[in-house]
Amino acid sequence: MNERSDYIIKASFAKRFVYPTSIVLITWIASTLVYWNSAKVGSASLHYFLADASGIVMFLSIGFGSLLIYPMAYFRGASATERIVASLVTPIIWIIKEEIRVSLYFTLGKTLYYALNQLHVMVILGSLGLMGACEIICRIIFKGRTGEQVKVVTALPISAMVISLIAFYCSLIWEGGVHWFYFFVRVYRAIFL
Repeated sequence: MNERSDYIIKASFAKRFVYPTSIVLITWIASTLVYWNSAKVGSASLHYFLADASGIVMFLSIGFGSLLIYPMAYFRGASATERIVASLVTPIIWIIKEEIRVSLYFTLGKTLYYALNQLHVMVILGSLGLMGACEIICRIIFKGRTGEQVKVVTALPISAMVISLIAFYCSLIWEGGVHWFYFFVRVYRAIFL
């Protein structure tokens, strides 16, 4: 992205980083609170509806929040590092929350190892793949609107998408992800048993 473009003006840190990140983070926090408190409503039907709806929103904000954050940050003039960090805030906070939850039952070493489970790895690598796709789409939009010569497809976004797809295949699709799980368990046994 050309830093001197009139089309993209570098906004304040709050507008280019905090605001896009906050939308997804607050959505995740609100949906988490609704999810965990939905059993307190009097009606079973309402409980199931609230749990299902908030669970979907929770999943989308953790796994797909970068689809909203990355373009917002891009077109507000955020640097590549700012865009990546902003897109990873919610997934990383979710992983930290899960680590704290697990630490109530396991030792520090086992808790830290838990961070390598396939859901945590996939949410980070999946987000990076989505960011790669967003980068290419943002460049296409930027080039189309400004007419500036911008290299649309480059190695880094493509690499992020390929790594993400390979991780998705290995951890979830290839025989239901059992190979990653068995590897995870074997390493766990080698370290902790």
